Amino acid sequence: MKQETNQDKNFKHIVRLVNTDLNGEKKTHMALHKIKGISFMFSNFVCYAAKVDPEKKAGYLTEEEINRIEDVIKKPFKI
Repeated sequence: MKQETNQDKNFKHIVRLVNTDLNGEKKTHMALHKIKGISFMFSNFVCYAAKVDPEKKAGYLTEEEINRIEDVIKKPFKI
């Protein structure tokens, strides 16, 4: 298993999601709390619905995962 380091070329220190800058050092479900209107339960739902590991650091999210998260946040009732 490859050890994750912040020096990895794929790591982003700041992730832009729904017009909000998120800290790439935090786990995805915790980083989503910074977005206005997203609570603990909703952030877990977003990760589950977007099929993203909530324990994965936000800085390692791919563009595809970011797009899926944004889709769920913008239209949660579509799921």
